[in-house]
Amino acid sequence: MIAALCCLLAGSAASLYQSALQAYSRNDLSSTQALLEKAKAADPRHFPTRFLLGAALVRLERVPEAIVELESAHALRPAEVDVVKLLAIQYNSLGRFADSLRVLAATPEKPRDEELYLLLIESHHESGSPDEAGRLTRRASSRFPSSAAVNAWMASS
Repeated sequence: MIAALCCLLAGSAASLYQSALQAYSRNDLSSTQALLEKAKAADPRHFPTRFLLGAALVRLERVPEAIVELESAHALRPAEVDVVKLLAIQYNSLGRFADSLRVLAATPEKPRDEELYLLLIESHHESGSPDEAGRLTRRASSRFPSSAAVNAWMASS
């Protein structure tokens, strides 16, 4: 009986998530949030729900609440690079560079793309670690030699 209830709730969360995704695509953020809150109540471990709720809250400019949801999504899937990036951007927007560095640094070297490097560089620079920012800038420059953003950091290093 308990297993059946869990399956029913998980199905409900997935269905609510799909409806929220449609609302999000229409830019109906209040409906998106309401549907995702219900989906989260049905299954708090449903990663897509937590991530999309975080993204919707970012767009609603409710960053502290967004961070809570993005932290939950990150806990469910720590290697999910899109969650890491969005969470780091929100931390940076609040001046929480140490938190940003914590999630960014845990990302393995292999999936680090240009955007992730730029977030790492900015976070190190803003947190008072210019030497590490410079080291990362040189590494990013060798990986992304035609990147205007990376080259701008090289010029300022």
